[in-house]
Amino acid sequence: MIKIVKNVLDGKTLKHMHAELSTAKFDNGKLTASGMAKKVKHNYQLDSKAHPDLIKIVSDTLLKNPSFLLYTMPYKITSPIISRYTVGQTYGYHSDGAEINGVRTDISYTLFLEDPKCYEGGELALETGYGEMLFKLSAGDMVIYPTSALHRVAPLSKGVRTVAVGWVQSKIRDIKSREIIVDLELTRREYLLKNEPDKITDILLKTSANLQRMWISH
Repeated sequence: MIKIVKNVLDGKTLKHMHAELSTAKFDNGKLTASGMAKKVKHNYQLDSKAHPDLIKIVSDTLLKNPSFLLYTMPYKITSPIISRYTVGQTYGYHSDGAEINGVRTDISYTLFLEDPKCYEGGELALETGYGEMLFKLSAGDMVIYPTSALHRVAPLSKGVRTVAVGWVQSKIRDIKSREIIVDLELTRREYLLKNEPDKITDILLKTSANLQRMWISH
């Protein structure tokens, strides 16, 4: 289940973050890579201890975003990582660890912080059963995807690419089960746009709740 969430960060917040990031301290991204990822990771990573306010902005915003909460159904989330790519940098195909900082990694997200017109290359590429899918979203938009997917960041040929990335341990571990819950809720919301609450909406809500009781696990 791959989902795009638009306008996670508004223009005012992005402007503030850009101002802070322009003078922020970034370290070699290899310092936090492990295993084979060390060989393919070529980027910079914000020193989160030096800039806790920026990390908090991302975390707090995600936990207030209805679409993020629906698509991920979070039990735990990792602290976000803000990564920066400059010309020539890339992150080759890799899979993320099954557990990061005590959080089982069911779901990954990439939150784009730069206007895509300001850089060339740098697409997030996901390997899927339908071939490679490329994502280069507007500043403030996010893509959510299964952590189990092989993925890479295409080489940057111009400009600077800055993103926030992180991982979620979902209350509903199985992706197919989670997708059913999401579909039921989206159907209920769509129905309510055209109709008053009635027995149909009650049944949809009851069915969703009953399935969650069956499937929720930590």
